[in-house]
Amino acid sequence: MDGTLLDTALDLANALNAVRLSCKLPQLPIETIRPTVSQGASMMIKVGFGVEVGDPEFDEIRKKFLKIYSENIAEETKLFEGMK
Repeated sequence: MDGTLLDTALDLANALNAVRLSCKLPQLPIETIRPTVSQGASMMIKVGFGVEVGDPEFDEIRKKFLKIYSENIAEETKLFEGMK
């Protein structure tokens, strides 16, 4: 359902931006993050932080990102246009 029927991009972007803020980085616009959502957390983290799987800080960023997302899941989630 996620990404097919439900648009979770804003919740995921909010989680990524929350981690950025915790690292004293400015938020990214949803337009920058949205194209990466369907590619998973690794790509979102790459765009948000410039780090990839295997980089020393990747696991910690991923852990923070998933924790924040799970604590705020479905806050902004909505059906895609045309879904009932």
